[in-house]
Amino acid sequence: MKCDERTRLLEAYNRATLVLSTAVQHLLSGGDVIASTVYDMQRRAADKARHELEAARLAYELHIQEHHCEVEVGGGGTALDVMSNSV
Repeated sequence: MKCDERTRLLEAYNRATLVLSTAVQHLLSGGDVIASTVYDMQRRAADKARHELEAARLAYELHIQEHHCEVEVGGGGTALDVMSNSV
């Protein structure tokens, strides 16, 4: 049975993953020539994105624990669903 809330939480987790990835890329792309104020701003953005990713992951996992709406392996789930079910 499809759970719309699980889907919404997984999409939020996926978006948070992309935001963190982008923030880390910006942080790493400056090299040694980036001003310290810009680096600090990018580091804070990456830290915020990491916290938001963790919150999204926890919300997704808690929802699955409470509602038992995980997708069975081979049931058309995403890679995260398959990985979560195999751990």
